[in-house]
Amino acid sequence: MKKYLFVFGFLLFLMGCSNTEEYVVSDFFVAGDFTYKGGFENAGSKTTSKTVRKNGLRFIIEETTDTATRVERVYLVNRDSISLIYVGEDTHVNIDDLNLTKGEVVLKAPFTVGKTWKSGENIYEIVEFIDAESGPEVTVEKRYPSGTTERTTYQKGFGKVQKTITMVN
Repeated sequence: MKKYLFVFGFLLFLMGCSNTEEYVVSDFFVAGDFTYKGGFENAGSKTTSKTVRKNGLRFIIEETTDTATRVERVYLVNRDSISLIYVGEDTHVNIDDLNLTKGEVVLKAPFTVGKTWKSGENIYEIVEFIDAESGPEVTVEKRYPSGTTERTTYQKGFGKVQKTITMVN
């Protein structure tokens, strides 16, 4: 009997240690109000975003304001990817006027470290995935043709939580 209890307990332990959860990209890209440190003149920035549903599609419209500018971005949210389909300064976009087939895929499932994809002229790579105590986080590195790199960390339930840019001299 003890032998069976030991085997049963060991199997439960193994099942508890394996992470078979499949993550949905949209859980890592959510609408809300966020304030970030750094940015232009180290003054920080504020991002306000909202979810819009149109023609069966889901969009996140994001407005970022810092000391010098207001930038609007529109993302097309799918189950397995997020595409940036519009960026404009001091504008208000009409979703009906956008070309949904053009855009840059900024986040893509599955979250496998080392996975790369090309979108536009840029190369993206998942460089880290951690099951943090505060929630799973995925870090994506974007490499521009100039050599500049941008690392963005997304956290499940919160969206973008960190962005760092390394310029090439």
